[in-house]
Amino acid sequence: MSLAAALQFGPLTEAADDAEFATRMPLPRRRRARAEAIAQYRLERFAEVNGATFAAEAREPVRSGRIFGVGILQRSSDIVSFGGDRPIEVGTHRYSSGYLDSEPFVWGYATTVLHAPVPALFVDPKRVRGRAWRSLPHPIEVALGSPQLDPGFDRRYTVSARIGTTATARSIVERAVFEPAMLARLEAEEPLGLEVVDDRLFVYRWMPFDLAAPETWIRLLSLVDDLARALEDEARGRERPAAVRA
Repeated sequence: MSLAAALQFGPLTEAADDAEFATRMPLPRRRRARAEAIAQYRLERFAEVNGATFAAEAREPVRSGRIFGVGILQRSSDIVSFGGDRPIEVGTHRYSSGYLDSEPFVWGYATTVLHAPVPALFVDPKRVRGRAWRSLPHPIEVALGSPQLDPGFDRRYTVSARIGTTATARSIVERAVFEPAMLARLEAEEPLGLEVVDDRLFVYRWMPFDLAAPETWIRLLSLVDDLARALEDEARGRERPAAVRA
């Protein structure tokens, strides 16, 4: 049984937990702070009953993904981490760009480890909800190139990879990510961005994921798992001799 199929959603959907929270600690007086405190408690209970760990906040977290380690006031929150053969972490990450007139950025993310040597690559949608996709920072120490995609994909996505690996990245992305069924899932509600770096897969949304909704967890965990497997299969297939692949 997959992780998504085995999840228990009672703590997210049963109002009784709110009353239990009130008996354990004082609720904040302000309405917004009160709602946030209850939401975090329910998310913590959800993680607990599903064998995951929960962290309400992590300041300046160390991660390989490109939304981490940039800007000021870096903070991750609502971090739920599942273990097992395919460990998956889901959370929200914030940072600000600039100093005097700083601009806040808030991203939803999910990440998992890859068990095959997939080259570093980035897949960014060009538009989300009719608006240009918020540009994600690229590592300044790495020279990147963008392969020419088929017209149908080129209108909707930008693929970037280290110079010298762009052809390989294009082949892997078109087979694993742009496969019709997988692409439909990636775009089910709105296009998501993804990154492969340091043997990890990151999936990004340009606003927080709705972690109070069971359908978010069902979609996101299964998508991350299946994307990782598809990328691994393509990477392993390229390592095998042509005669074996045939």
